[in-house]
Amino acid sequence: MSETDFLQEVVQDPIPADKNLRFLNLLVDTIAFYALAFLMGMVLGVLAPEIFLREELGSKLMLNLVTILLFVAYFGILEGLTKGKTLGKLLTGTRAVKLDGSPITFGDAFKRALSRVVPFEAFSGFADRPWHDSWTDTVVIKEIKN
Repeated sequence: MSETDFLQEVVQDPIPADKNLRFLNLLVDTIAFYALAFLMGMVLGVLAPEIFLREELGSKLMLNLVTILLFVAYFGILEGLTKGKTLGKLLTGTRAVKLDGSPITFGDAFKRALSRVVPFEAFSGFADRPWHDSWTDTVVIKEIKN
């Protein structure tokens, strides 16, 4: 499959991904995010130790802000570039799409990412649709290969 095919696959009759696949997506993406955050923390600790390695409140707030920005960037950029996939979704054969089955846009990807920052949002996965799906009119589907 060429790169163009990968990014422009059309899914017919989208089937929502089950909760087990969604949990596996979350697990893989959480591991990938923390690995990225660890690397970024090492870089920031070397480049700006006076900001990121202090115990002062301002340093902790700055670190939290950088972590949130990195989190939003991880999901927003990956889902935006790949039309709805993250590392977890690549492994499970799932994809985020609009409710009508069309590919999500960069705007949709970043709205989904920002929604994930809301406290306790991860617990919404126990409901029928997680908040980051319902608030952005998207759904994660199992891809059907033609």
